[in-house]
Amino acid sequence: MRIEEIGPVGPTTAGMEDYLATIYALAAEGEVVISARLAEHLRVGPSSVAGMVKRLVDAGHARFNERKEILLTEAGQSIAETAVRRHRLAERVLTDLLGFDWAEAHTEAHSFEHGLTPKIIDRFFEVLGRPRTCPHGSPIPGSDADLSWIGLPLDRVKVGDTVVMDRITESGEMDNRLLVMLGKLGLTPGTEALVKEIAPWSNSVTLHLRDREVRLSLDDAAKIWVRPPSRARPV
Repeated sequence: MRIEEIGPVGPTTAGMEDYLATIYALAAEGEVVISARLAEHLRVGPSSVAGMVKRLVDAGHARFNERKEILLTEAGQSIAETAVRRHRLAERVLTDLLGFDWAEAHTEAHSFEHGLTPKIIDRFFEVLGRPRTCPHGSPIPGSDADLSWIGLPLDRVKVGDTVVMDRITESGEMDNRLLVMLGKLGLTPGTEALVKEIAPWSNSVTLHLRDREVRLSLDDAAKIWVRPPSRARPV
């Protein structure tokens, strides 16, 4: 597969780091990252995405393959991992130390994370007990999180399966309504449930928890990744 030539590696801005982190997160979930997908996810216009991606390519942080998929270069991958680590640990600080709920944490982390130095981030990591994931279950780069299997969307499991909530997808984290609802239902990483019904005719999936049943739309279920209990990982 031929990769387009890239220029010399250049410096980054906060905005560039946010794009690199988004590309990294989507790719880690098995998404094919193209400009239209980025625009949809970030809720910005195609021209804004095109301009920023061009900056990333010109700076040597990203590149296109022959199918116009956006790939990170080695330098871009390194920057993205640092940005993602910083964001997910900032979320942990907000939930674990300051008492924010997980819906607030995703938004509030963006308000201060770019001012955190690597030394501060590493200190947070130790103070928090070396967490493997953010509050939403996504792996923290630089931890010993299990990356060998990314899980399966909840809308694709089988009736009768017992599953453990593993993570909320990147698009799910952007959906404050979903995070608030899941928090109220207790469907957070580590929660075990039995899949009782998947009903395309009513766009719903019904789960049996220990003491109750809950119902989600299939669209919401697609933003929740699960694992079998035998492959559940510490959060």
